[in-house]
Amino acid sequence: MMGVMRVGARNLVVGCLAAAFLAAGVVPTAGAAVSPRVVGGAKVSITQFPWQVAIVDHDTANAYLGQFCGGVIVDELHVVTAAHCLDAESPAGVVEPGNTRDVVAGVTDLGANPLPATAQRVQIESWSGMPAYDYDSTSPSGFDAALATLSDPLDLSGPAARPAALVAGGDLTPAGSGARVAGWGKTELGQYPTEMRAADLFTVSDPDCEQFYAGDLDRPTMLCAVAPSRDACNGDSGGPLTTFDSALVGLVSWGPDPCASGDGAPGVYTELANPAIASFIRDFNPTTGGLEYAPPTSSAPPSLVGVAKSGDTLTCLPGSWTSTAGTPDVDYAFRTPEGQPLRDWSASPAFTPGDGDGGRRVVCVERARDSTGAALAVSAPSEPVIGPPAPPAPAPTPAPTPAPLAPRDVVAPRVAFVSVRCTRGRCTVRLRVTDTGNPVSGVRDARISIFPARGSARTRTAKALGRGLYEVRFTSLRRGTAWLTASARDRAGNVPATLAIRRARVR
Repeated sequence: MMGVMRVGARNLVVGCLAAAFLAAGVVPTAGAAVSPRVVGGAKVSITQFPWQVAIVDHDTANAYLGQFCGGVIVDELHVVTAAHCLDAESPAGVVEPGNTRDVVAGVTDLGANPLPATAQRVQIESWSGMPAYDYDSTSPSGFDAALATLSDPLDLSGPAARPAALVAGGDLTPAGSGARVAGWGKTELGQYPTEMRAADLFTVSDPDCEQFYAGDLDRPTMLCAVAPSRDACNGDSGGPLTTFDSALVGLVSWGPDPCASGDGAPGVYTELANPAIASFIRDFNPTTGGLEYAPPTSSAPPSLVGVAKSGDTLTCLPGSWTSTAGTPDVDYAFRTPEGQPLRDWSASPAFTPGDGDGGRRVVCVERARDSTGAALAVSAPSEPVIGPPAPPAPAPTPAPTPAPLAPRDVVAPRVAFVSVRCTRGRCTVRLRVTDTGNPVSGVRDARISIFPARGSARTRTAKALGRGLYEVRFTSLRRGTAWLTASARDRAGNVPATLAIRRARVR
């Protein structure tokens, strides 16, 4: 989104954070103006988002007062940001020289005086936006991406400044995926915090997003995300939208005004998987060539060893990496093959499944980072986790011959909306849930969340109607746009990686 600057700049708008991954979010009104910040988020540490930088005015000594946009570290000499940040403090269409700006890396609190020892403030040598970006347009423009080259390299050896792993060109983010946004932009209180904030969101489809922004959404180059009462906002422009695996998929571009508007309008992000944008941010010198992005390359994926059993430890053996900058640093996260997080990033390659992980398969994600960039590699999934043993029999009996382990259901159920009928402040919602495992363990429950234009979000467990149909009724709803999300769980504990999403109009 575009973002409102703090220091005498023109208004811009940005996107923000979401509720729980199995819940869903809110969005702004059709035809709403553009503007940026993280509203409804929570304070986070720079070590959780070490690729995040603040873009500040070079002549303003105080980083907090000089900050007006965000950016993302690509490698030690390059930062990607939104193209609309390049003319943020000048008349529309007049790009400021790159050397009038600095990047500040390794800082959680921009207002700290002095800044911590981890802080790095480096002047930008030059920057340029994508040639297709229209600086003169009064409407949001596609291709809202720019690349900045720094005058001196950043030190990326510590935990507070690290490059982001870029999404691959063509690897588009599906609707219903979890995502995270971060920055120092305006909050729900109308203030610019000194400390970085972040929020979780879920992505929505282009058709659902386009209903709020008729004629302004450029589907190939824009990605939409929303969450209840959470959004990016003024000052967040150019900041990162990442997956739960920490892959950089978007940049804060524009959105509704006010941010996190109550009518459910999503925030809009630059779609970094667009092939033209992916090529642009990887070509550091498009005029002469020869300086293209070259992060560590996986020559062999990581692998899991150990017994997949509740209480036992699985260990992720590192894969092989090729790098021009020596041996990269690596860390590890664990999830299911469908994308459900099991353990966040850590230097430890060990993961111990719990009793609740019975039936799930485990995947190790390895992240390699050095001065040339960052990349991800994924292991093959484990066998289904063996759950806790059954309770002992009340009286000893002769032990039967052990039967071979039966196959387990490891496939999440499929969820789809069948109908949504809203009238007189009530909505009746029906789902179809299909358990597709082999063998089939059966559907345990289905849950539907509604995020109305006004009022609190609600989540209900659906009533089974038979033949795979489930129903929930919501009452006492106010008029306006509402977002509905749905998920289901089977008896083996499998949950879909993405939410089913539907927009509704309450009359």
